[in-house]
Amino acid sequence: MVKKKLKQILGNQTLTIIMNKSHKHAVVVVLMYHDLCDDDDFRSWLRVKKSSFEFQIRKLLELGQFIQPSDLFQKDTLRKDTLNFLVTFDDGFVNNYKLALPVLKKFQIPALFFISTGHTLSGEPFWFDWIISSIQIYKITSLDLRYLGLRDYRFFPSEGLKRWNDIQTLLVDIKTKGNATDPEIKRVISFFRKNFPDVREEIILKYRPLVENEICRMQSSGLCHFGSHSHRHEILTYLTAKDLRMNLVESKKFLEKLLGQPVIHFAYPNGDTNSCVTRCCRQNGYQFGYLAASGLVNKHAHPMYIPRISVSGYDSIKSLLWKINREIIKGTIMLK
Repeated sequence: MVKKKLKQILGNQTLTIIMNKSHKHAVVVVLMYHDLCDDDDFRSWLRVKKSSFEFQIRKLLELGQFIQPSDLFQKDTLRKDTLNFLVTFDDGFVNNYKLALPVLKKFQIPALFFISTGHTLSGEPFWFDWIISSIQIYKITSLDLRYLGLRDYRFFPSEGLKRWNDIQTLLVDIKTKGNATDPEIKRVISFFRKNFPDVREEIILKYRPLVENEICRMQSSGLCHFGSHSHRHEILTYLTAKDLRMNLVESKKFLEKLLGQPVIHFAYPNGDTNSCVTRCCRQNGYQFGYLAASGLVNKHAHPMYIPRISVSGYDSIKSLLWKINREIIKGTIMLK
């Protein structure tokens, strides 16, 4: 009850304005989206309805300005009297082009898209989308995967955050075992592909990776900027030095050839990094690294450890403001 009341207080737009004015230095809120969906489609932590995305942009415009990626650490372009927002999208889904771009054009909002280039080249859906879509489309409420080294899972029957948290438990368990190329994970992915083959058509239609000409069209809008999300979307801290370098170099090389400009922004897949990964990023020409950890970008932020505030399909504008206000309070305390 106390937590719910606190969320209601901290989810107030007026409070955001008042608290931000107490800052002596410019603050940037980097927003982390993944993919959008039509309003009649199912949501997840990753999938924000298009109408919700548009409403969030509209409300955030009342609280500050949206900036280009190149403005991130530029004192001259950042405002101190209001919040500065940078929109980012991870993975590189087709709905970034079909659903997000029209909204960005409508409000003339720039955004930074992190592309997993191996999926762009192969056209293969992300393994986690196959699992999420299988559970959601078939309305699965239980799944015994103990023979695959996992658990006997139960999924809340009604659509909503409780059900998603149950699905997320399965995804986290899978990720702890390694990457999609590891034998254990291959068996899990094979199970879903074999038992739910019809899901592929649904994924390809709505959640396939962006292809090259779509990326180019997005770039030509003048609003879309691009960074790397690695080549194979693997958790980089699990990789050998050779595979780590390949993921960083191949992705950068592909995007720079396609876009005709340097690619200096990198989002760590799953938000996982360490000193070895960060060092390798810098050695291979990346100047900015983006986390999945929550926080604000202020004068003390490290360019290779840029925090972001995640926006999920279950966030109302109040819950998003709560996340932002919570970080403003934390930042104010730390700077004193």
